[in-house]
Amino acid sequence: MAIINVITGTNDNDTLGKTTVGADKMTGKKGNDTYYVNNVGDTVIESTNQGIDTVISSIDHTLSSGVENLTLIGAAVKGTGNSLNNVLTGNSANNTLNGGVGTDTIIGGDGDDLLNGGAGADKLSGGKGNDIYVINTATDTITELANQGIDRVISAIDYTLGINLENLALLPGALNGTGNALNNIIIGNSGNNTLTGLDGNDSLQGGAGIDTLTGGNGNDFLFSGAGGDTLVGGKGNDVYVIDVTTDIITELSGEGADRVISTIDYTLGTELENLSLRGGALSGTGNTQANQLFGNAANNILSGLAGNDKLIGAAGDDTLNGGTGNDMLNGGAGDDTLNGGGQNDTLIGGEGSDTLIGGSGKDTYILTETTHVSDTVVVGSNTILTILDNYLGNTDVVKGFVVGEDKLDVLFNTVVADTGNTPITGNNNPADNVDIGVFAKHTIKNGIYTLYNAAGVEETISTANEKAAYGYLLENTPLTNSVAGFHVTRATGDIDTIVVQHDHSVATATTASVENHIVIDLVGVTATSLDATWII
Repeated sequence: MAIINVITGTNDNDTLGKTTVGADKMTGKKGNDTYYVNNVGDTVIESTNQGIDTVISSIDHTLSSGVENLTLIGAAVKGTGNSLNNVLTGNSANNTLNGGVGTDTIIGGDGDDLLNGGAGADKLSGGKGNDIYVINTATDTITELANQGIDRVISAIDYTLGINLENLALLPGALNGTGNALNNIIIGNSGNNTLTGLDGNDSLQGGAGIDTLTGGNGNDFLFSGAGGDTLVGGKGNDVYVIDVTTDIITELSGEGADRVISTIDYTLGTELENLSLRGGALSGTGNTQANQLFGNAANNILSGLAGNDKLIGAAGDDTLNGGTGNDMLNGGAGDDTLNGGGQNDTLIGGEGSDTLIGGSGKDTYILTETTHVSDTVVVGSNTILTILDNYLGNTDVVKGFVVGEDKLDVLFNTVVADTGNTPITGNNNPADNVDIGVFAKHTIKNGIYTLYNAAGVEETISTANEKAAYGYLLENTPLTNSVAGFHVTRATGDIDTIVVQHDHSVATATTASVENHIVIDLVGVTATSLDATWII
């Protein structure tokens, strides 16, 4: 049978239960008594107006009526007051201390504590650790010293963070929350909130209501939530998260380089610089500034308009429109369409079968493939076309190229030397001599190959046999890191120039040897020579 100790104090200041074993029934009478609680069976009986009494508990404890104060020791975690004016004191653990309807003083200790004063005008002090304060009335006060953790206030009323308090969350209702000079996190609720960050790099998050979020000074993060919200970043490089068409962003001139993250189609307003799309197949549009527009994994449409813009498509089959300005367009993965627009643009196809259209201006095209696909390039005037990589079976199609006006920039620009006008078989490296299909001989003039059959008759290269022709060149180029070309007659009668660049040092007469090459179809171009004036 459990030991039950019955302990009765006197009218003096008594200490009860400190040395006993088992469950104690303690009655203090008059005086300022101290009760030690260490067993769940311990009970404290104290009548009203019999002094200021204190329970020191090594287990979780709730004050009985008539007892004013509670101090936690040992393994105790939770302490709860009553209707009196309590003093609740925690220990080094992560305590949960809850007052009642009285005017309470709650002291947290060194752990990460939760302090809730209840209905009265309470004084809360968290001490060290990352503490949480629950505020219920305007008369509650919080004392927090510098360097005592990252603390959060949960408030049922309008609230402004005091000094050394970092974060604020509003309980339900149409409430307002205001920060301080620190880097604050302020979170609204489902009501119509006004959240203000003031100084510091703040994060403001609205809810389902119609909210107003003002960042103030600093590099702030403003998340609109579900309602039609008004977001004002203020000074600093701010980030806005937009999720409904009724959200409004206000940003003044000279207030930093700001970014909008949008889950809807979005056009940047005046004084907003950058845009990132999140979610589905969305459209993003810039303004007259130098914008940076980023797509997502879906099929996006990005339009830079005026300004020197940077458009990044990411995954998906994207359409990128640079507009006026010296723009940089990068399609990323997917089968993309890049339109440079006016002025001098740089178009990067990325992975996928891309279409690159430079428009007016002196444009630069960069094709960088690591998969078996082909790109189409439509060049403007004074173009620099850069080809960095390709794969067997791919031919990049270039339209609008003008020899002498535009330039082709490949990895290697050593033009294959002339062999004269007499057909020869193979080349100077017998190990590399491979005849492909009907082609058995060739001559070279200014880097342009003419191919012959075994009887020495010149063969017309057409759409039907052009792959065999460039395969022949790949296996019969006499130079390492060389570039060569040949003419193709199309069914329409038009003649294209095919430029083949091959790193012959990789391997010879093997599958690997034809993997490391570039094939470019210059549509409508009849080049008489591969010349350093246009191949760089």
